[in-house]
Amino acid sequence: MKPSALRTVASVFFCGFPILISARQALSADTPAPPAPSPLVTDLTAHYLDGDFDFVESALKEHAKEFQGLPPKQKADVAIISTAVTQSRQPWWKLCKSGKKFPFHPLVWNRRLDADFSPTVNGVQYNNNDGNIHFNIGWDINDMESPAHGEHGFTKGEICELGIWMDMGNADAWSMIPVSSLQDTSEENRNTLIRFEDFRSCVTGAYYGTPRSRRWGLFLCLNNYLPKYEKGNTQMAREAVGAMMIHELLANPAKYPSIKLPTEAPEEHAEAVCAGEIKNWIERHPWTLAEDQSLRDMLKRLAVANCASTFRSASVVLPDKLLEKPADKLSVSFDPEKDKPLAIKRDAWIRAQLRKD
Repeated sequence: MKPSALRTVASVFFCGFPILISARQALSADTPAPPAPSPLVTDLTAHYLDGDFDFVESALKEHAKEFQGLPPKQKADVAIISTAVTQSRQPWWKLCKSGKKFPFHPLVWNRRLDADFSPTVNGVQYNNNDGNIHFNIGWDINDMESPAHGEHGFTKGEICELGIWMDMGNADAWSMIPVSSLQDTSEENRNTLIRFEDFRSCVTGAYYGTPRSRRWGLFLCLNNYLPKYEKGNTQMAREAVGAMMIHELLANPAKYPSIKLPTEAPEEHAEAVCAGEIKNWIERHPWTLAEDQSLRDMLKRLAVANCASTFRSASVVLPDKLLEKPADKLSVSFDPEKDKPLAIKRDAWIRAQLRKD
């Protein structure tokens, strides 16, 4: 037995307590503590979570050798940050700040868009050139990374960033849809198209933005459960993202220790009540790097599971390995009337989950 373990056993008997200590307990004192976080990683993480991507990009280059020598867990955190910033700050980002029109090819969900940045355009326009769709995308460059106050505690820059990536998601949605569907002017097709575009916009915007703009995007989706949005054409598209977040948090509470979760839900409208409670919490409280990455993973699963097929079905499937049987799957319909029985099933799942916990 190692000296430190002998001291542990001896001290127990010396105090007059004849308690048997297992070998695992006796040797636990010799288990090395995890290495203290590197100040470089701590600083990098803080700037990343605060959305200071210029600092992060500079630090990743300046301290590349130091980061390579870190313990595995800390190196993994640096890799998470590096990947997220690379996806968000693509080469065209800084070029847009010049305010000049130029061709660019944003990479969105592993697809390249054929587009021009047009500073005089507000949002997304598309042109059909013999079946090839070309986009004109633009926004107010004065708001990019602006620290000025926006709303609900978020800056104009964070709000702008969400909007930029929502535009990318909108364009990506158009690129997945047959041109014939884009040209179909029937009311049913128009409604489905608008809802599908908005759903993909919300998922893309929340995934690709900074952690704070991600919070803003998810806050907006949860906020859409308020009664005043019931008549909006995109309500269910945004509630689909909110429903996925509620499901993710309640199914995996241990992954989100800093997010205060509901403890009970009423017999009716359980999802809406949970949305309100979670929304109020994330509006005012940041989350950790691990939580942020888990939410990015959630958004990616949602995007991958709901591509062009979602436009055809006009409904969103909430992907979850825990619900392997088709009958157990939870989904959200873009049509508020068709969603009513689906909402009842989601509410029942929420109540069961809270009772289990």
